[in-house]
Amino acid sequence: TEATLAPNGKEFAYVFRGEIFVSSVGGGTTKRITNTPWQERSVHFSPDGRSLVYAAERDSSWNVYTTTIARKEEPYFSVSTVLTQTPVVTTAAEEYQPTFSPDGTRIAFRSERDGGGIYTISTLGGDERRITNEGYRPRFSPDGRFIAYWTGILATPGLALQAKVFVVPVAG
Repeated sequence: TEATLAPNGKEFAYVFRGEIFVSSVGGGTTKRITNTPWQERSVHFSPDGRSLVYAAERDSSWNVYTTTIARKEEPYFSVSTVLTQTPVVTTAAEEYQPTFSPDGTRIAFRSERDGGGIYTISTLGGDERRITNEGYRPRFSPDGRFIAYWTGILATPGLALQAKVFVVPVAG
């Protein structure tokens, strides 16, 4: 249902039947990243290509997780042997649509808590910041100083009517 290319152009991650897979671009190798009774979506690579961030439904709540290649000597997901999954944001509210900053130090995501909005959090944990009190699909600018997001009235999932796009400084 969705796909994203690794920064090195040698792999791509995709969601198939609610699970995340990574395949080599040249073909031949595919690695199943998640294998859960729940669904995952909104997968994105870190700038160094060694981590994935995604939203996962666990225990009836959407939250944000990363999966990272654990062994330094393994450069690609599609042939990795050890992966480490880490919860990034897990609350009773819904968190989804995560993406990495260009330098890989922060993750932006949509949260439904406190009326909803765009948040960022350090990839090292903690230092969570609310950037806006509205918006969907946050994306960092190439220099990492701004976040673009959209607002609008949804007619059907993924189809926005009266959409507006905003750009705000990450610093607030």
